[in-house]
Amino acid sequence: MSKKVKEENKKEKVVKEKKPLTKKQVIMLAIGIVLAIILIGGTIAFVVYKNINKNNSNTENIQDVTEDNEDQTDFEKLKNDLINLINEKLNMLKELVCDEEGSCLDDTSKEEMVTKLNDYLTKINEITDEKIELLDELQKEISSYVEEIDTKVNEATAEEEDSEKDDSKTTTDKSSSSKNKTSSSKNTTSSKDKTTSSTTTSSSNKSLESLLNSAKLSPLKSGYAPVDNKVQEIINSQTNSSMSTYQKVMALYDWLTSYLTYVPPIIISEAIQEIADENSLYYNDAQELFLAENAFETRTGSCDNYSAIFMLLTRRIGLDSYTISAQNADGGGHTTVNIKLNGAWYNFDAQGDAKQKSKGKAYYFLGQDEKTMAKVYKSINRSASVSRFKKFAHQEDLLKTSITVNGKTFSTQTSKKITEKESNIMDLTFTPNSPIVVSVTSNVEVTAYWELGDDYIWGEKKDHTTKLTNGNINVKIEYPDREYLNIRLTDSKGRQTDYMIRINAIESGKPFEIKSSHVIDSTYDDHFEIYAAASNGSGEVTYSARVLDTTDPNKSNITFEKSKYYTLTAKNVRTHEYYYKIEVTAKDAKGNTATSIFEYNEK
Repeated sequence: MSKKVKEENKKEKVVKEKKPLTKKQVIMLAIGIVLAIILIGGTIAFVVYKNINKNNSNTENIQDVTEDNEDQTDFEKLKNDLINLINEKLNMLKELVCDEEGSCLDDTSKEEMVTKLNDYLTKINEITDEKIELLDELQKEISSYVEEIDTKVNEATAEEEDSEKDDSKTTTDKSSSSKNKTSSSKNTTSSKDKTTSSTTTSSSNKSLESLLNSAKLSPLKSGYAPVDNKVQEIINSQTNSSMSTYQKVMALYDWLTSYLTYVPPIIISEAIQEIADENSLYYNDAQELFLAENAFETRTGSCDNYSAIFMLLTRRIGLDSYTISAQNADGGGHTTVNIKLNGAWYNFDAQGDAKQKSKGKAYYFLGQDEKTMAKVYKSINRSASVSRFKKFAHQEDLLKTSITVNGKTFSTQTSKKITEKESNIMDLTFTPNSPIVVSVTSNVEVTAYWELGDDYIWGEKKDHTTKLTNGNINVKIEYPDREYLNIRLTDSKGRQTDYMIRINAIESGKPFEIKSSHVIDSTYDDHFEIYAAASNGSGEVTYSARVLDTTDPNKSNITFEKSKYYTLTAKNVRTHEYYYKIEVTAKDAKGNTATSIFEYNEK
């Protein structure tokens, strides 16, 4: 049989063996195809998912990714494009060949460009997708600077090519020397990368680090020991003498952003005034010390406290530092710190960066220049803030006065109070409606009033304003109890001096006694205030108390302490639940004692 016949028979046999598929076979075949498609599709999806995760992981150090950011892809693309552009220019500068005559860019110019480009990289890394508008603004700035670099490089390259045509020997020498210069440039850039990785701004092509390190230092203390001692303690614990100014500032900034817990601001004008009075400071300077002291004691505070502490720390190092009033973008009030370096202002918002740190983000407000500050804050009231800060100078333009009360003279200056703590006690024989003659040496307006009680409360005063007659004012003794004579002197400039003279009025033939004792404030659940009024005592009068009887099972833990505005505070009590029988004892400077018993039961 021929070969051709065999092949034809074989084809015929194959055709005969082919039978139509059964219905069951068709279904099975279809199922198989579907499963194959699913398997292939799943594999492709898994590979894509892995690649996406890998890409996200690679960009994690550049930005904080938010799941609900609709512009995320555009933001990443813009950010990566800018980073690639900067890296491209950095590589170009590193490889740029220059001759010894400086016919192309010299090392100094190249170093300045490298520094500024690295600064831009730092700024890019600190911008999150929540501030994409800042990235857009930065793109314009970077594009402009890159064009400037290209222009300078092209001009230098053109000069270099002309030089090569004129002198082939110079070209040979230049090629040889450029290898060393290129290597040196690379080493310099590597060093700069290390130092600029934590910087955020530049001025006159200098990094924040070089600005701080070149700053002329003039260390400043406030003169207020409680705060000065704490500031020095922090500086000693966080820095050492081998550190540069930049390293010290960074160490203190890092410490502060972790030290405080944010709470709304607390301003107590009376406490601020007391600091001002006792240290002859201007009020606004005293306010900064109050804010710092309060934060040191509680480890809590607002932007006011953060700024006060950082200003004091950097002032102590020697920097020209100020707390600055500003408005956030939403119009809310804010306080930050500005430091003057090489004639320009730089922002250090420790409270803002504490918030950044709590979210795992890089510092954003550290060393911001004027342009960035203008974008971050709606307004900055720097000139007023700087003029208010008197650098803890002592007040010179003070109202200095003296008064004489029944022959006893007291002297003081603006706003400084003379209180019973300074033993300004007068024992006077009581005659109903008898006058106390007050002589004032200055041409001032006088306001005098009596204060019943143990302390000085302006809100509960009784005014007796009388025009001076020959420099004297008569104030009547109205009650035989212990009383305080409060006298305020005000001059034509509005400056004031406050005096508080404690009067021990003595009724002839009457014993030392407590005429009244009772609870005067029971608004709290765990303590109440007790008032006691003694009369006919001599000098300083002190009080103590004890529980005679009570239904309170916690009797052994009840204590009595001298309070600020009243005589005593009963602590560890249950004000609205139990009955208390209390004995109050008074003791004067001569050792005379008097007691009084009262009952308290408010259910």
